[in-house]
Amino acid sequence: MYLNEKLIKNADLVVPFVGCPVGEPVTDCPFIAFWKETDTGKRIKQIEKKSEEELEQLRIFHKVCILWKIDQLQE
Repeated sequence: MYLNEKLIKNADLVVPFVGCPVGEPVTDCPFIAFWKETDTGKRIKQIEKKSEEELEQLRIFHKVCILWKIDQLQE
């Protein structure tokens, strides 16, 4: 897979673009749409097609979701 500046800058989004790191995704997870692509490399390359604003929204969603899921697991 060819890495470029945008992929490196957004490396924190690679995991959620590949799949949910904490089990089943929530029903409103925006990453589910990316998982339709079966090739992992192509999934990651979808980052390149998103604007910085879209990537930031995805990043915020992911952070909030992870914190919520961790909280749920601790209960």
